[in-house]
This record gives sequence, C-alpha cells and structure tokens, in this order.
Amino acid sequence: MRRRIIIIVSILVVIICAGVAINKGYNSMLDKAAENGKFQINNINIYKDTPAWELAIAVKSEKTSTIKK
Repeated sequence: MRRRIIIIVSILVVIICAGVAINKGYNSMLDKAAENGKFQINNINIYKDTPAWELAIAVKSEKTSTIKK
C-alpha cells in the first residue's frame, strides 16, 4: 500500500513539473514575440457582445471610415 502511494505521488510530481516547464516555455515564447513586435491577436471574438465589437470588426476588415467614427 505504501509503495502505491509513493508511485502515485511520484507521478503527480512529474506531471506538475512538466506542466510548469511547458508554461514557462510558452510564456518565454510570448515574451520574445512581444519584444520583436511580432505579437498579434487575430481573434476578435473577445470583443463580442461588447461596445467595442463594431470597432473590432472594422479594424479587422481595415475599414478606415468606420474606424474614424
């Protein structure tokens, strides 16, 4: 029984460490992209059902007349 607990705890530790390593790598990648000016957000759905929705659609479509309004 004790051996099973040790194995389960060891597996959980490995999973947690892998998750932390993946997260740090992803954050590092985002930081490098932002520093180089290559960071872009193409998903405008975060603005859906907000007052900024029409503006987000205009910016994505590059409609300068609507953006000026």
